[in-house]
Amino acid sequence: MKVCPVRAVTLKGIERHRCDMRIQVNRKRFASRPNMADDIEVCAKCIAGMPCSL
Repeated sequence: MKVCPVRAVTLKGIERHRCDMRIQVNRKRFASRPNMADDIEVCAKCIAGMPCSL
């Protein structure tokens, strides 16, 4: 929970709206990259200890 930059991971689960807001920002930032998926909803990389990214 501590590593989630948007505090989307809680004891009750993932607050998907917070995670989705970050994903929307990242999607716009990296939109010009090839193979960027349009249907990513929740990455959950923070749960695995990975950086928040697409």
